[in-house]
Amino acid sequence: MSHRTTLHITLTLNSEAIFGSGFSVPGGEDIAVLQDQRGYPYLPGTVLKGLLRESVTNWLYWCGAPSGDTLNALFGESGWSGLEDQRRLQFTPLLLQNEPSDPEDCYETRAFTAIEEGRAKKGSLRLASCIRRGLVFRGEVACAREDLELVVSGLRAIKWLGTLRNRGFGSVSFTAEEQAPAVRPSGEEGVQTGWIRYRIHTDSPVAVMDMSKSSGNSARTRGCIPGSAIRGMVVGRLVRKREWFEKHRTALLSERVCFLDALPVSGSFSDPIPSVRGFYENKAGTRFESVLSHDISGLKRAGVGSFCAPEGETLHYWNAKTGSRLRIHLSPELPEGEQDKTLMFQTEHLESGQDFVGYIHVENSALAPEIMNTLNGTVWLGADRYEGFGKCTVTGAEYVSAPGWERYGFSQGQEPGTQLYLLVLSPLSMLNDLGEPCGIDRNKLARLLGVDSVELLSSSTAMSEYNAFNRQWGCRTAATRMYEPGSVFKLRCDRAPASDRLLSVQRRGLGIRRGEGFGQILFLRPELVENITGKRSAMNREPEKRVVPAQEEAKLLWVMNNADKVYRNGLSRSQVGAIQEKCSLGIVALEEYLNRDLGAERESRFQEIRKLISSVLDQRFTLAGVETQQDRLDLLCMLFDFSRKAGG
Repeated sequence: MSHRTTLHITLTLNSEAIFGSGFSVPGGEDIAVLQDQRGYPYLPGTVLKGLLRESVTNWLYWCGAPSGDTLNALFGESGWSGLEDQRRLQFTPLLLQNEPSDPEDCYETRAFTAIEEGRAKKGSLRLASCIRRGLVFRGEVACAREDLELVVSGLRAIKWLGTLRNRGFGSVSFTAEEQAPAVRPSGEEGVQTGWIRYRIHTDSPVAVMDMSKSSGNSARTRGCIPGSAIRGMVVGRLVRKREWFEKHRTALLSERVCFLDALPVSGSFSDPIPSVRGFYENKAGTRFESVLSHDISGLKRAGVGSFCAPEGETLHYWNAKTGSRLRIHLSPELPEGEQDKTLMFQTEHLESGQDFVGYIHVENSALAPEIMNTLNGTVWLGADRYEGFGKCTVTGAEYVSAPGWERYGFSQGQEPGTQLYLLVLSPLSMLNDLGEPCGIDRNKLARLLGVDSVELLSSSTAMSEYNAFNRQWGCRTAATRMYEPGSVFKLRCDRAPASDRLLSVQRRGLGIRRGEGFGQILFLRPELVENITGKRSAMNREPEKRVVPAQEEAKLLWVMNNADKVYRNGLSRSQVGAIQEKCSLGIVALEEYLNRDLGAERESRFQEIRKLISSVLDQRFTLAGVETQQDRLDLLCMLFDFSRKAGG
């Protein structure tokens, strides 16, 4: 078995360079530089892989060494779908070091023209954004120790990269230095409980494809690191211990070891749950309620992200940070000159620099120490792990008595009532007595809870198709329709289930593929659905949406009911704007403006607006929250604002 090592790569720009993004900027550059979310340039791992493959190919040719098997071993070949390969190279993006405070300081703009008969060709002017000379980028390449010398030689032989190399751009130099091997600590000793909590940091973008939402030339990513990816990583490490693996293989790959999804954390919310579906709101922000416990007629579905943390009367929500890359589909069977470089496809990924928390439920305590030992150091997760994606670090792993998100449910000894809220934490589908997918089997659920019957009162759900890739067969398995995470069901039992039965069902999960993290559920405490009255974004820390009191709601309703009267007699926008200006100056200025001599033709236009204003300024006018004369003038200003935005 090959031993792995990691090279620290340093890229120095000896001239201006263009890491092309494939996009142009309307009204700006025709050739734009690839930038991260903060605006700084970087070189993707996929580009570094292509450069190194070309360089190694040339190096082997110059040395007179056979190249076919070596290149396939280092860089892979089309159609490969095997397990982790000890000789395959793994890349991270090359990121800018010593970043300037302003990203714009990284770039220059250059202009080009085509020359025709000694003169600039008409219409050929092009602008290109380029990266300044002297900037330094760093990243990593993981390789087998036996290939170390070849990889270093290939990297040092790269002298040019990027766009417009034939015009003097992209002169570079590479250096590589082997990283000292890290000491891998063993797992914690002591009594092992049934749960392992781990925390993962994404060092590079991670691609975990969501096949149910991908189509055509666009591949979407899931918003979390799925349990199946964690399971594959753990099993891939344990299979190297052949004797131990063969002894425990059946138990390890059964549903007695459940790998749950790792969800993104945000700020102080370290144990999120999927955002609870079914919340609706109105445009004014006066109502934010769940369809499971309130009448939501007249409301629209509320945007609450993909993950949340209920706290008091507020639902804190966020999403994982994602990005995307445009890439060219190249056929390995065709030579460079015959490739169709117009075949573009887009891949979405989880951005680097994020933290995810997940759990592994281990019923067999004999397996826990070995599983724990795999959860440390650098791990590679998701798709395209040999294409510059997937490098992560396990920043923590510990034994815990229960998942942190159980605080949103019932605790031991806390007796639930007959009414339950079942939240789907990971894709869920149960099988009926015939072995067919049926969503929720209420009869089977009743038996598990120890009650006679379970009735479905209401629900808010979404469904998608989920499948997997079988490496032994070399194809995808049949897709199964399942409830998406965040789906919630309001159930009623004929009698209250015992708390220990409820916790047992909750921790074991429901339905199929539980070993991959599917079928995880949580019985929410009722107040976390019924008492939530507001939401707040935890990702950009935007302020809570203002909850308008009843008096403000009454004003808004009056404004909407009277907006059509403002322009009824043909007033122009400028005339209404002048009236609003006088309202802001006070009652005296308003009356002087309305009572001036307008002439017979213009007088008719102001009749309706005078009546409306007089009725509002009349002391007999009554409306909640409108008491003083200034309140009445402010109400008129609201009316004029709304009528103008509504289009007059």
